[in-house]
Amino acid sequence: MRGIGIVTDHFKVTRAGLLQQFDAAVTAGDGFGSATLARALNETNSLIGKLTGELLSSPLIQHNSVNLVMQSPAASEFFTPSSSATPLSGRSKAAVDWLESAKQSPALEHRAAA
Repeated sequence: MRGIGIVTDHFKVTRAGLLQQFDAAVTAGDGFGSATLARALNETNSLIGKLTGELLSSPLIQHNSVNLVMQSPAASEFFTPSSSATPLSGRSKAAVDWLESAKQSPALEHRAAA
């Protein structure tokens, strides 16, 4: 895994140097130099993206997801003790209904901004 770190470190140093040169070319009004450096930056960023994308699909990388539903109204109702209710009576139906409706709604990151 250290070998991959060396490659990503190399890309970071290369990108930093290219950004400095690009800034200097833009400041100097050098259109050809700016365009050439922009192309090199795009290629470097593309290579970084390919490398990190390959890393993400590697079996050496572990992804963990945590879903928090404890503060939802249905979960609150489900887990609130009731003297008249037997364990998992009508509250289980409400929880199942809520989970089923949650399947239909898009994930937060896919909802349109208000």
